[in-house]
Amino acid sequence: GGDLYFNFGEISEDILKDGMKSYENIYISFGLEELSWYNERYMLAYKTLLDQISQLQPAANVYVMSVIPVSAELSSKDQVYNNPGVDKLNSLMQEMCGSYDQVIYLDVAHSVSVDGVLPEDAGIDGKHCNKKYCLKMMDYIRKNVYVRR
Repeated sequence: GGDLYFNFGEISEDILKDGMKSYENIYISFGLEELSWYNERYMLAYKTLLDQISQLQPAANVYVMSVIPVSAELSSKDQVYNNPGVDKLNSLMQEMCGSYDQVIYLDVAHSVSVDGVLPEDAGIDGKHCNKKYCLKMMDYIRKNVYVRR
């Protein structure tokens, strides 16, 4: 088995339905762009995806990664990209993950946030991480994934 990574813009059921492929780990990361969705719509789409994955790849560990926070400056002036919205979405995702046996919530936001916000030096626009902070997230993921023996 191998690993499979998803981004909302690149979901393909054909990948999951390929009977020749069996994935040990599936990593899902949806980001800030989905904050503009209604939470109910977002969670319904997420649950639909997780149900499909569970049906088509029942032996796979599925890792759902948290949405990372934005900078304090951006959060204070943006009605969509703000940390109360990120916190609410992460809380809903964590609760959703608890209803699946093979779905693990990874709080990658913890690896890059300071007091619940993205530090100003983490990137150029207050919401996208630079290389240093991307490496922090990768280190967190490596240390927090389940390895079958």
